[in-house]
Amino acid sequence: MSKLAPFSKRTMKVYIQDIETGRYFKNPFVWVDDKSAAYNFVTSLEAFDFCLQMNHGRGARILLSFDDPRHDVCLFAFEPAPGKAVEAAAPATPQAAVAGRERECELAVA
Repeated sequence: MSKLAPFSKRTMKVYIQDIETGRYFKNPFVWVDDKSAAYNFVTSLEAFDFCLQMNHGRGARILLSFDDPRHDVCLFAFEPAPGKAVEAAAPATPQAAVAGRERECELAVA
């Protein structure tokens, strides 16, 4: 007999967030401050495709949002566009780049 708790259904919502403003996509003409008012993409792939189609990939990140915000995940489809760096300076190592992006995600989710 397993000591693991029974599986409970968890919900995940998928949002697109503008890197510069921190606002969330609602529709092609509206970006909102509150992610609960934003458009919830069915999958992260759908959100990536939308970013590509709208040519917004370099200025956006995809937020996978769960019931418990400690489990939220930010995905970066592309490097920031030239002149629109998210970090203050280029990271010295790949590990520093990952750490910087994790911090950006924490700030975005907070």
